[in-house]
Amino acid sequence: MSDFYEIVLEGDEEVLRGFVAGYLAAADLDRRVFVSEKFKIQHESLGYQLAEWIGLVKDRTYLIVPEAAHERIRIGATRLGDKLKIGFGSSRKIEEARFAFSWKTFNREEADGLRAHFAQPPDGVTLDDYKPEENIHEDERGETGAYAPTHPYTAMAEGVAHGRPGAVIEWAAELRLMEFVKLETIKLSYAD
Repeated sequence: MSDFYEIVLEGDEEVLRGFVAGYLAAADLDRRVFVSEKFKIQHESLGYQLAEWIGLVKDRTYLIVPEAAHERIRIGATRLGDKLKIGFGSSRKIEEARFAFSWKTFNREEADGLRAHFAQPPDGVTLDDYKPEENIHEDERGETGAYAPTHPYTAMAEGVAHGRPGAVIEWAAELRLMEFVKLETIKLSYAD
């Protein structure tokens, strides 16, 4: 199990991504690096996000990196900063990552698959307030009005997934590919 850090790098995002990928490959380190924007990770307070949105803060890339890569990236960005026009902004150790989720389907087989998938979250991920529900209304078939279909079967659930940052972020990325699953942004809790 590896700890993860949120680091803020300053400069052109493409240059930063190339720098980080090359640096980790050369150092033969754990390459699980998550770009906050790509993985839908909320990285700051609402006020800070607003300042970023209106352009008061520019050219910052938020990355979630394993502990072993954290210090190496900081040193590399400091050493090569002037040459590459990048900078190391800050870093914080992440204690936990979490996201709220829900799913809903009108198909029994799909519901069985979703229940099975959520019954076995990955190591390092815990589910809270997860209670799948199933409604069967065999007598309701067809439509209640011109455009309002009724379904004889409905299955749904909601909950919160939380735990080790790497495991939570990877599972969220997997779940985002599933048709009937909806996820909120990933929120981070910091050790400091």
